[in-house]
Amino acid sequence: MKQPLSIVQFVDYPIINSNYLEIGAIILDLMKQPKFSHITTLNPQILVGCESNYDLKKWVLTSELIVPDGVGIQWAIKRLYRKQIACITGIQLVLTLLNQGGFSCLLVGATPKSYSKAMEKVKIKFPNVTFLEGSHGYIPESEWPNLIQSIKTQCPDLILVGMGFPKQEQFLQQVQKYCTQGIGIGIGGVIDIFSGHQKWAPKWIRTLKLEWLYRGVTQPRRLKTWKFMMPFIFWIIKRLCEK
Repeated sequence: MKQPLSIVQFVDYPIINSNYLEIGAIILDLMKQPKFSHITTLNPQILVGCESNYDLKKWVLTSELIVPDGVGIQWAIKRLYRKQIACITGIQLVLTLLNQGGFSCLLVGATPKSYSKAMEKVKIKFPNVTFLEGSHGYIPESEWPNLIQSIKTQCPDLILVGMGFPKQEQFLQQVQKYCTQGIGIGIGGVIDIFSGHQKWAPKWIRTLKLEWLYRGVTQPRRLKTWKFMMPFIFWIIKRLCEK
């Protein structure tokens, strides 16, 4: 008998508290189901976006799994509930799945050059995964229907969308309307790391849980997206005051 999932209720968000292998096994099982599902790797930016957008929050709450992506969510849960949960980063979760293999995968995201280079590399690095024809992430929304029709026709088991928040979530919402199988995950800048366009943080930085700082230093353009940080902190303070 399978053990029930360990879930931590983080205000409205049921967060899975597990490890990469167990979460990966759950996702592989979900791929076999006759329906399309999505998984949210919840980080502070997505949380702040959800709290100001009811429709987005409602969709996120229908996720098959909500994974605590990054130290921010881990820190917030510890402060609010005095509970220690595992931190599951998006890129490591994707690597866990691709290293397992045995399924088909389709990538959407990054620049045309980065996408093409990533496809070249992943086909070599992950020979047990069948990579289908996806797309870079700079296609206009007017062309989304054609891409989604292509996705529907190819029936990938796993769809990894790296368009950045909230565009990747909006794209997956549209995919869900038309596809009847597979798993969709928003993966941020993972495709750029696969291509070599961006470097993954060194292991010692990942161990210290400072990947967010490394990305800010090595990609200064990301700093303009950090405007969510103060709202996130205030949101946590408000919840602490309400306890």
